[in-house]
Amino acid sequence: MELILNVLKKVKPEYREAYLRLFNECQQATLQENGCLEYALYQSFNNENDFLLFERWASKETHFQHTQTGHFKKMIDATVGFFEKSELIGSLRE
Repeated sequence: MELILNVLKKVKPEYREAYLRLFNECQQATLQENGCLEYALYQSFNNENDFLLFERWASKETHFQHTQTGHFKKMIDATVGFFEKSELIGSLRE
């Protein structure tokens, strides 16, 4: 059963460039992970600081393995305080 995650992120303007750089680094490594089917960041056309992170994983287990990687942990630690808002919406698909 696939896991689909949508994460709405409102980045503080002063952190926008740093967030994009860190995301690109994390994305490159994440796309090589077993079970990662899609991992992409989309910018809102209404506000350059609003983003949608779209993730699609082969299973909940492969996503959990992702959360244990060094590049994921680095991204989380490096972006503390970057967001005005971050909201996760997840679903499962057979």
